[in-house]
Amino acid sequence: MPRPVVTIPINARRAAGVLGVIAALLVLADLGVIYVRMGLRLTTFFQITRQFDLDGEANVPAFFSTGLFFINSALLFLVSKVRSEGDEGFSRRCWLMLAVLFCFLGIDENISIHEMLVGMIHNRLGSTTGVFYFAWVIPYGLATALLAALLIPWFRKLDGRTRLLFAASAVVYVSGALGMEMIDGRYLESVHGEENLTYQLMVALEETLEMGGLVLFAYSLMAFIQKQGGRVLTVSL
Repeated sequence: MPRPVVTIPINARRAAGVLGVIAALLVLADLGVIYVRMGLRLTTFFQITRQFDLDGEANVPAFFSTGLFFINSALLFLVSKVRSEGDEGFSRRCWLMLAVLFCFLGIDENISIHEMLVGMIHNRLGSTTGVFYFAWVIPYGLATALLAALLIPWFRKLDGRTRLLFAASAVVYVSGALGMEMIDGRYLESVHGEENLTYQLMVALEETLEMGGLVLFAYSLMAFIQKQGGRVLTVSL
């Protein structure tokens, strides 16, 4: 019995453009939230501040960021299904591993698994300070370094443009998710936990980098798929 075949239209620029516009609007909305809180001195404004706070949970930006992870996970899975090259087994395992990783990160974004690690780390290492004020950056930073080392052979086999786009999206995302998070933690500790205007703007920059990196990675994946098979992707399930 023949396996079912699904065709999926791909337009990298248009799709990434839509995602980019949504991300930009959410950043602007967050700046509005900061103005309401710090300029107008209102803790809430018809629940709008909570719904559009980039540093909040279970709200519009959190839902969008979760969606970006799942979109990238789905794209990575599609590539793992259609990719064929000399080292096919190793390559497909790498694509599939990344698909699983992004799915996990999407779940993490939604239920904050990384925050649950803080208590465990403090139990073993004691309270962390400075750039490790948010203790979860320690295991996630080590995992990121290990993953990068494992993927070097796979990364080198990609074409030049894809390598450049993947590297740029990784740098943008990691500079926000880990880099800015470490800077934010050090600053927050220095002001004794006061989430003042400077801290909120730093968080806005962090979240902007994260969303920007995810949107760029989605574009990179869709552009890679287009290069392999044009504007229509055919997948055997």
